[in-house]
Amino acid sequence: MKSTDTEEYSYDAVNKFNIYPEQIPPRLVEFMPSKGGYLIGNLQLARMGFHFFSLGNLWSIVSSLATAEQSHAILDLIEAKWAGLVADMPFKICYPAIDGQA
Repeated sequence: MKSTDTEEYSYDAVNKFNIYPEQIPPRLVEFMPSKGGYLIGNLQLARMGFHFFSLGNLWSIVSSLATAEQSHAILDLIEAKWAGLVADMPFKICYPAIDGQA
């Protein structure tokens, strides 16, 4: 199925989140550590935001919306990417920064 086809919305949908390989940015492959992961955001209807949104991911842990396995994956990603997400500054809200987008 290509992104131009009809989107699916149901519990038995083949592609529940309507994410297609051609939508995944190449920078994500370099960003993702071998151990870890995160919950992606939704920038607008049927358009996933593959940025790391720290507030949403951390809130999913604190509020128990993420499973224990998902929580560990998020924290593993933060630990693996500490230099880019924290470095010498406060924890970044969004990584990489959304620049020039409305």
